[in-house]
Amino acid sequence: MALTASIFDSTIIKHKIVHQSTLNATPSIDVTGEAGLLKEIIITSVSNTNNYIKMTLTEDTVTVGTTTPQLMFRVNAGNNATKSQRWSIPDGVAFTKLSFWAVQGPNDSNTAAPGTGAVTITVVTT
Repeated sequence: MALTASIFDSTIIKHKIVHQSTLNATPSIDVTGEAGLLKEIIITSVSNTNNYIKMTLTEDTVTVGTTTPQLMFRVNAGNNATKSQRWSIPDGVAFTKLSFWAVQGPNDSNTAAPGTGAVTITVVTT
C-alpha cells in the first residue's frame, strides 16, 4: 500500500491531496491527520469486477466487514480497460477522521478485496 499526501498551505486556500495507489480491503485510517471538508474524490479501476469504495468520516478504528461506512461509491468493472470516476462536492462533506477501503460487494459484511493494484483513489480536502 502506498499512501501519499501533499499539503498545500497558502493564504488563499489550504488543501490536501491524498492518493492511495493500492486501495484494498485494508483500511487507510485518518488519511489527513486532521478534520476538514472532503471536496473531491477520484477513483480509478482496472478490475474486471465492480468494486465498492467505502468511507468513514468519524471513526478511530475501522474493521472491514463490521464497520458501517458513511459513504460508499460503486466503480463499475473496467473490462480490462481503465475506468475512472470523479465526484466533486463544492460545499464539501465535513469529517473528523477520513478513512477508506475497497471491497467487491456493497454489503457492510463484505471483506473480498479487489485484485492487487486494481483500484486507486485520490481525495482532495480542505
